[in-house]
Formats: sequence, C-alpha cells, structure tokens
Amino acid sequence: MGSTPMTVATESVVGIQHNKQRGGRTGLTAIFMGLYFLLTILCCPLLASFPAVASVAVLVVAVGVKYTSEAAHIRWNTSIEEALPAFVVLVMIPFTSSISTGMILGYLCFLWFYVTTGRICTDLSHVSKIFQRRQGRRRLLLGVGTYSTPRRERLNSNTATADEQSVAARITASQQQEQE
Repeated sequence: MGSTPMTVATESVVGIQHNKQRGGRTGLTAIFMGLYFLLTILCCPLLASFPAVASVAVLVVAVGVKYTSEAAHIRWNTSIEEALPAFVVLVMIPFTSSISTGMILGYLCFLWFYVTTGRICTDLSHVSKIFQRRQGRRRLLLGVGTYSTPRRERLNSNTATADEQSVAARITASQQQEQE
C-alpha cells in the first residue's frame, strides 16, 4: 500500500523503551524480549478475538506519548525562530493527519524565519568566508596560491593555528630543498 508498517515501529519503540527504563545493557535483555514476542505469538488466537480497531488506539497512544515527551526538550523561551517551527510541526501533524505534511509546514515556517530575520545573509557570508579560506589553503598546498609577506608574518607569529604553522613549515622546507 506504500506505507510504513506502524506496528513494527511501535513494537520496537516499546521494546527499546522498556529495556532502557529497566536498565538492560546486555544481550540477555534481547533474549527476554524475544521470548516475550514468542509468548505473544502463542497467544495470537486469544488476541485475534479482539477487533483490530481496539489495538489501534493503544498503539497511537503509546507512540504519541513517546514522541510528545520530546516536546519538553524544546527551548520555548530562548528564541521564537526555533520554538515556533517546532510548535507548527507538533500542531500540524494531527490536524493534517500526515507526518510529512506537518514536517514540511514546520520546515517552511523555519525557512520563513530564516529569510525574514536576515540570518540567511549572515550564514551565507560565513559560508563564503569559509569557502575562500579553504580554497586559499588548498591553493597554498597545491603550490598555486601566493605566499604573501603579511601571511608569512602571521604564520610565524603565535596567532597562527597549528594547521597553518605546519603548512608554513612544509612550504619553507620545500623551498629550501628547491634552492639546494
């Protein structure tokens, strides 16, 4: 049908949560969880007498409690740019009855804040500076870039990073070998 098997995900979440809360750290916990699943297989005729609709409510509540407990970790009072998209996701998933639609709407809300507050401009300028630095280092390592006097002075001073100092030492050593 093109959908994910929700019962497998729910069983996995419940089993992991059960082991985590009880302090299970060894392979023995996996054996006991397997035995519990085997016990439920043996009880299938009894469980088949319940209508399938009755188990859906239990599964929805179990998964809902698991995922909504994560909402406590959202920093609601620090920044609206982070909290509002998370709130949009939490509210729109049940209203649209689609996880992907709720996620897309939350992402669009984040993108709207990202563009309207101007953070995109500052982040793009940081990215371009990083790209220029990396390109400059790559050119320097390939021998294509120039090794200007101010950069040489900074590399010889204490303000240079260890990476820049090692590059400078390699270049100086290769220049000395070429002169010999």
